[in-house]
Amino acid sequence: MPAIESMYEPAKKIIADLRENIETGQYAAILGDDASGRLPALLFRKVLNAIYEERKFDQPKTLFFAGREIHGPEKEKVQQDFIGFLKKAGVGKIAEGKKVLFVTDTIASGEHLLPFTEALQKLGVNFDIITMGIYFSPQKISEKEKFLGGKIFWGQPYSPLIYGKHHLSGAKKSDDFSLFAKPVPFLEEEKKRRRLSGMRPEKREVILERARIKEINQSRFKARKEVEILAQKLIEWYRGGGQ
Repeated sequence: MPAIESMYEPAKKIIADLRENIETGQYAAILGDDASGRLPALLFRKVLNAIYEERKFDQPKTLFFAGREIHGPEKEKVQQDFIGFLKKAGVGKIAEGKKVLFVTDTIASGEHLLPFTEALQKLGVNFDIITMGIYFSPQKISEKEKFLGGKIFWGQPYSPLIYGKHHLSGAKKSDDFSLFAKPVPFLEEEKKRRRLSGMRPEKREVILERARIKEINQSRFKARKEVEILAQKLIEWYRGGGQ
């Protein structure tokens, strides 16, 4: 899958830049930005888990949330939900003296992360941000870091191929202000609908739903297997010096 393979070079750059923090076991938790940030988060989780295991560090806890740009009263509600979610997961406690690692696929304005980085600051939790790609000039990194409140480690100066590939992550942000992403329906429905047009509507919908679930699961399973292969490749590169 080109979208998975294309994460290799930016991930290498990010890991090299994070080497000091990785070597000292700085990251107590990983927060993955659903939906297309899920696979990068899983990739970095596998890499960090392997390195931490070798160095006898506690492996970072991994959680997912649906990052989104929010304004007005909804922002306060989502922030409170997020803080409650983090407290329930014990993030504040396990991150004492350490850091949390935000993982996303792309940062343009950074507005989709702001409600969540602000929530971490309210909890007094230190964090870094990693993104496979940035959609702004690298010269503006310090400006974005000030805006979001954490150091940004980026892989490439453009959006990655993984961006928007919801069928690979198996999740998609909902239209409401839910804190979590929803399973994504992925399927060439119109083609299948035409083929099944002579069936009773209720039977046709059952068949379509089964096909939808099967197709999602096949894409997601294949993508995650390829993430595992890519993670192993990165781990071997890291063990070899990671230069």
